[in-house]
Amino acid sequence: MSIYSTQYKVKNPETGRQILKTKYRVQVRRSGQSLTKLCDTREEAEKLEKQFLKRIEASLDEMDEALNIYEETSKPDMRLLLWMYYTEIEKTIDKYNRKSVENRCCSAIPKVKISSILLPHKHRLYATNKEYEFGAIKVQDCDVFVVISYIAARRKTGIKDNTILRELSTISCAFEQGFMSMRNDFPDGLINPVRLLPRAEKPKPYLGRKRVLSQDEAIKIAEWLSLKENREPFMVFVLCLETGMRKSECLRMSYENVDFEARSVYLPTTKNGKSRTVPLPDHFTGFWDFLRARGAASGPVFKLTPWNFRQYWVDALKALSLYDTENRLHFHDTRRTFITKYIKGTKGHTLNLASQLGVSPVTVQQVQRDVDAAGLIAKFKSGNLTEQEFLEIVGHSNMTTHNIYNGDRS
Repeated sequence: MSIYSTQYKVKNPETGRQILKTKYRVQVRRSGQSLTKLCDTREEAEKLEKQFLKRIEASLDEMDEALNIYEETSKPDMRLLLWMYYTEIEKTIDKYNRKSVENRCCSAIPKVKISSILLPHKHRLYATNKEYEFGAIKVQDCDVFVVISYIAARRKTGIKDNTILRELSTISCAFEQGFMSMRNDFPDGLINPVRLLPRAEKPKPYLGRKRVLSQDEAIKIAEWLSLKENREPFMVFVLCLETGMRKSECLRMSYENVDFEARSVYLPTTKNGKSRTVPLPDHFTGFWDFLRARGAASGPVFKLTPWNFRQYWVDALKALSLYDTENRLHFHDTRRTFITKYIKGTKGHTLNLASQLGVSPVTVQQVQRDVDAAGLIAKFKSGNLTEQEFLEIVGHSNMTTHNIYNGDRS
């Protein structure tokens, strides 16, 4: 029997540097049996060594059970795994999204309460008919049944499937990346339960949002924001509606990147990682007066933060009775509104349009199909459809096929 120390490197969450951590391995060999365990302190190792000796000498089944429970309870839980994952990716997250990622990893996901009914094989640690926070579940106990229970708990509170998918992606990444910081606790590795989810249990993403602002809605919102003492929310709204910029891109505008002669702004970083130059509307003279009135030559154009602006946006929707409707407006709909209007009035190659708008070619094709479909429906209602347009609606390649189809049905 022996106790010896072992050292390995871990990341200090406060300084971000690698530090040496010491653990103690206890190993007992007697009567043809060999037992080993890694402990945090020497005192814990000495205590465990005595337990090992007692187990070997007495061969008590109760000791086996006690040791198994000790091993299970000493393992890290999901709260620690998610926190370790966040510390790994913290420096790579954009400062505008860092707080939301932190809330998701360290608060929202760990605090979800799930039922222990799906944990019958873990009855030693989890009582039946009782709810447990997801963060309190041991990492080795988080299997596909726990994940299914998590999904059910989130749906029960009215959380949308897209949000649940984002949280499942965080849990999956925690198993893939956060596990690296605690691999000594799991020498045999871990199985990512999210990857084992049956297709029928996995939430389906909702990709069908095609909301655009009507002219009446845009005017009402612009008038409401223009009455505020702070002019920045009004400027941000109109700029995004007239240029298709994302809210984050607009709020990060700096005076150094505004070209007053060319009437444009250079965006060094965008969502897709590529820079682009956005022409600013000439008719929006209030924006140029706003810039000149400030008289700044450098620094950010707007002092608003994303959270501040969101409050203005929500207040505007509530004041105009646009907040509680089933098809409620999202601020990102201003970008879709601009893209739809731009594609309607511009003819060009899909790749060129995608480059100008800062979107993927698939998005351009989707909007083009929506625009074409809306035009056909308008013509259908007015009775001005051509033969080819009629065939597009019914889905037939030519009029002969259509006549044969109708003849077979009559």
